[in-house]
Amino acid sequence: MRRLAAAAFVVIMLSGCAPMVTVWPVEAEKAQVFDVFQYEGLQERMVGEPVFQYRLSVKTRPGFAATENFQPEPDTNHSPSGLPVPEIKAGSEWVAFGRLRLPDGEGYVCANVSDAPRIVMSPTLAWEFCLLVDKEGAAYGTAFCDDEYSTWLREHDSHGSIKKLKYGTKTDKYAGLYGAKGTIFVQIWNEKPPKGLFKPKKIYVGKVLTGRAIIYVGKAGSVLRFISREWMQQDMELTFDLNESKIVGISGVQFEVLDATNSSIKFKIITPPQRIKEMMDEQEQKLNSGDEEVRGI
Repeated sequence: MRRLAAAAFVVIMLSGCAPMVTVWPVEAEKAQVFDVFQYEGLQERMVGEPVFQYRLSVKTRPGFAATENFQPEPDTNHSPSGLPVPEIKAGSEWVAFGRLRLPDGEGYVCANVSDAPRIVMSPTLAWEFCLLVDKEGAAYGTAFCDDEYSTWLREHDSHGSIKKLKYGTKTDKYAGLYGAKGTIFVQIWNEKPPKGLFKPKKIYVGKVLTGRAIIYVGKAGSVLRFISREWMQQDMELTFDLNESKIVGISGVQFEVLDATNSSIKFKIITPPQRIKEMMDEQEQKLNSGDEEVRGI
């Protein structure tokens, strides 16, 4: 009976007697980035356009973007007098990493995509806050993402964007039996924020850029110039002399040049479509095996 009672205790307690919730996993969903590039037949491109290109499938998570500034209520979980909570900035994006099972549906625990806003109790004690948001985008409370009940790992690149995003809670013995991630402190706001404060949107997770592209950049005499671009690699400029061969091969892709000027190129891709599909699959496997990266759409 005790286990059944604990299993049932997975919804937010809207009264202040027990400000904790059970957090359930949010799985990333596959979203196809459509590739409209034509690989067969005679084609013509202008300078700066790709003679070859494909995009990869990606994954998304539910997310939200703030439409205006909003000041959340003070944190009274950690201090009876209340601790200031940083203002939610217009344009900030929040990605769902946890799911909540509510009496009237499901909601999310959302982390800021590009920042780590923190509640400060003292010069040596501070913790990041996240938001409670329902599926329609209505925010209704704060979640405290890196207190004693949770583990939060976020690494940034040289531009300040999130490079890695990992989260896990200390799963209690009951929550773990039912597939939950664990429990987390929350605070339900007494005053509702403006209607439409958050706009639902999909947030990319995974490496998201053109999988591979070969871009025509012009001709000087009989020499053609291309840029080879591949995700996670530095651009390479390559040259080919038409007097040597009209067949150009770059990164496993071959195409025949039928005509070229300094402003345009006519060509036919001669790499079999099946081989192109294999290259796409190979690169997608490499991307999916890496750490999860989060980026707003």
